[in-house]
Amino acid sequence: THCHISYEDYDNIDELIMNIKNSKVEKIIVNGTDMKSNLFVLELVRKYDIVYGALGFHPTELDDFSYDYLDWLDKNIDNDKIVALGEIGLDYHYENTDKEKQIDVLKRQLDIAVVGYLMQKECYNNCSCSAMYLIMYCQGLKRGF
Repeated sequence: THCHISYEDYDNIDELIMNIKNSKVEKIIVNGTDMKSNLFVLELVRKYDIVYGALGFHPTELDDFSYDYLDWLDKNIDNDKIVALGEIGLDYHYENTDKEKQIDVLKRQLDIAVVGYLMQKECYNNCSCSAMYLIMYCQGLKRGF
């Protein structure tokens, strides 16, 4: 459903995108996991016609997370080339994880996706409104998490 593209993983992103286009791929969704990668997603969607984005905060990337980032997220999902909120979710695989913070950040991101997006598009009661897709990540969860 999505891919991760960064300068840490690829030496030449222009060449990568050209190769993707030459392979007859018409659209790709690149998603962020933290503020740095979210900013890079916005750069990519502006630069390349086939690149669409997903913005969000991954549950394992919350150590440097600021709740101010949620205001930024709310403002930036209104971009026509941002098609999803993600990669968001819960990750309880690691013992030292802050489950309460993960749940809180997930709930707040879901609020942005559901309420904020619909309100911005002024289509709360309009069935023709397109929805905000979610890219969910869940690991190590047990029933009744």
